[in-house]
Amino acid sequence: MRSKRAPYRDFRASGHRRLTGIHKRVSCAFIAAIAVVTVGLGVRQDLQLNGRLLRPAAVNQASAADRQDMCLFQAFRRELPKGATFYDSADVAHYQRLAELATLWAVPEQTPAAARWRVAVVPGQCARIGLRVWRA
Repeated sequence: MRSKRAPYRDFRASGHRRLTGIHKRVSCAFIAAIAVVTVGLGVRQDLQLNGRLLRPAAVNQASAADRQDMCLFQAFRRELPKGATFYDSADVAHYQRLAELATLWAVPEQTPAAARWRVAVVPGQCARIGLRVWRA
């Protein structure tokens, strides 16, 4: 009578285990190489970006933008009473900027009817732009 179990095979004796081990090593080496290349490219990109951001022209431009924002912030505090509602009649870019600068001091409104004050960005004292404020 024959046994229905599969015959015992010694996989260590066959080349099956060695081939699997080689494939694992090659796969791991491939993944490690991809990781090293990715990290290297990331470091290179960061160094290039830092180099561009730290150039004197970029630093001067960022400093000028900060000074302009501070000037507009002080103009808000000088011209508008605390908690005042205002409507900005400027374009969307200036509206967003003025809304950010007015945070915790004045409340921007989206319609002129809801605001007691009007604000406009005009040529002026804050590095080529200024703030014009009037009662609605």
